[in-house]
Amino acid sequence: MIGTPGLQSFKRLLYHKATISGRPVKSVPAGKTESITTYPNKVADVDCNIQAMSGRDRLLGAGLDENATHRIWFEAGTDVLYGDLVKGTSGPFNGNYYRVVFIEKFDHHIEITVRLDDDAKIDDPLQ
Repeated sequence: MIGTPGLQSFKRLLYHKATISGRPVKSVPAGKTESITTYPNKVADVDCNIQAMSGRDRLLGAGLDENATHRIWFEAGTDVLYGDLVKGTSGPFNGNYYRVVFIEKFDHHIEITVRLDDDAKIDDPLQ
């Protein structure tokens, strides 16, 4: 088998897909007076595993006073930052928007803690 066995077995667990927003950019379209927010650096169809957390755990141990609702696992090297939006695009999480509140990086994967962001869902900025 080519590659690291731990990495190969981890990739089998990534059976959901998501879009990651990247950094938002504000610009004023030609002929308009108000700025709009776009996501030119978004990455679509990223392999991941999305799991609902039991209850609304608080991340007080990490110094964060945020309600966490889900955890998402990505391959190591995936470009995701604190505050990014993640939109589930497959399975039971399709159409759900999450805001990244905590990131943990390991050798074979990245584990992020997120909370549902219904405000982003209203505008659907990651279409």
